[in-house]
Amino acid sequence: MRFADCTLDPGSRELRRAGKVVAIEPRTLDLLLYLVGNRDRAIGKDELQDNVWGTVVSDAALTRAIMKLRKAVGDNTFDARIIKTVPRFGYRFIATIESTEGRATHAPDSPARRGIAVLPLVNMSGDPENDYFSDGIAEEILNLLARIPALRVASRTSSFAFRNSQQSMRDIAAALNAQMILEGSVRKAGNRVRITVQLIDTESDAHLWSEIYDRELTDIFEVQAEIAGQVVGAMTRGEAGDIVAHRATTSARAYEFYLRGRQLYHTWDRGRLLQAKSMFEQAIGLDPDYGKAWAGLADCASMTYMWWEQSAEMLELADSASQRALQLDASLAESHTARAFALTLLQSFDDATAAFERAIALDPLLYEAWYLFARSRFAEGKPCVAAQLFEKAAEVRPDEFQAMALAATAYASCGDAENKLRVAKLAVKRAERHLSLHPEDTRAWTLGGAVLVDTGDYERGFEWTEKALAIAPDDVGVLHNAGCFFAANGDIDRALDCFEKRLAQGNIYQDWIDNDTDFDSIRDHPRFLRMLEKARSR
Repeated sequence: MRFADCTLDPGSRELRRAGKVVAIEPRTLDLLLYLVGNRDRAIGKDELQDNVWGTVVSDAALTRAIMKLRKAVGDNTFDARIIKTVPRFGYRFIATIESTEGRATHAPDSPARRGIAVLPLVNMSGDPENDYFSDGIAEEILNLLARIPALRVASRTSSFAFRNSQQSMRDIAAALNAQMILEGSVRKAGNRVRITVQLIDTESDAHLWSEIYDRELTDIFEVQAEIAGQVVGAMTRGEAGDIVAHRATTSARAYEFYLRGRQLYHTWDRGRLLQAKSMFEQAIGLDPDYGKAWAGLADCASMTYMWWEQSAEMLELADSASQRALQLDASLAESHTARAFALTLLQSFDDATAAFERAIALDPLLYEAWYLFARSRFAEGKPCVAAQLFEKAAEVRPDEFQAMALAATAYASCGDAENKLRVAKLAVKRAERHLSLHPEDTRAWTLGGAVLVDTGDYERGFEWTEKALAIAPDDVGVLHNAGCFFAANGDIDRALDCFEKRLAQGNIYQDWIDNDTDFDSIRDHPRFLRMLEKARSR
């Protein structure tokens, strides 16, 4: 594409001016590509932050990026020919675009962080029990796409909220901040599976690509990789992406148990977490060398230990299963993440840090690695480092509220009031969007309530916390977060009541208590100390 005296090649990410290559920072080039790709309208600052940075940046940072971009393309603020400032709103690309053949044309959509949502695939097998399988296939495709830096993929939690939705594709895309939707169906019969998928451009309502895969179940990994590669090719208008299939197991039955385990693991419920543990154990029974199943088993044990059952047996299982996962498949970021999670609970923080860093090196877009790494550093007593890692997790998954809410907690613990307020405001926005899709999600109500108070909205903060308690008055997570909320806001008796009910169901992760300022008002309270002692003695 040509504009002014510049030539822009989105495919090679090269900008030339007067025939010479311009040295331009990757983020600045992403900004140019996004403005060019949306040249028919003015782009607000919030939209640029979401789609170019993936997180909140200051107005000063955005202004500096625009200045660098104007310098790169030979434009200026006072006589703008290429990038126009829209007062009190944002910016617009105003130069005429020509193709390299000289024909005026619309600029192609920017390949920088284009948004896609993978909807749950419809189970066509006639048996609702097979929902786990169609959901699992969709999730595996979603995870493959999430590893592509040029794409911004809606999380499983957000996109799966539209199961059986009667809304239009355009409305779903708007709710998920996505331009593309991948939808389809799965029919499983014995050892054969038929997967039908189609990619929809919701802005034009055009079907960019569709395919039917009729294969043996043992070919499922190659099919998933092929689908993801075709999606990448269609979205970037190039060749299909070269996505390598990872054949995790040769046992179709073991894979089915693994998918059941993953489906159950996503729920914030002790009973279902124990069921997930059983599914992973059955997968391992069928294929003892199934590394991802061992990693899943380790994660179940670690999560159970952290929230409910702080027994030596559960910690030993987390330790041994994570070691086995790493021995079987050290190429998987998930293996290193599972090992790092267990090492954190073992208080081997240096080893945990090394394992998390290895996981991130293998897969920089793995949200769980960043999120659990942040929790590990917080438990280690390094809240300022944790805050930055929580923000990185939030950047990797822009529609996720938990990491940004916990970043506010971490900034509070290191005494950084300015950044605490900044991330709290973003966390509120994310929690509000999440609750519009998942109004019964108590974790969003409780974490959202805390950050509302951080922004000065005390009334809504208390309302959200009470809402969570009304929905699930005996839930461990609700009681824990509500207890923290009341303790931080001066209602000591209410806080102790919550923790008394919470501790009746299991212990508290002590390393988190030691570093969370929410506990400052009760950590030395005689009643709270008696509760902790009683819980530890069980």
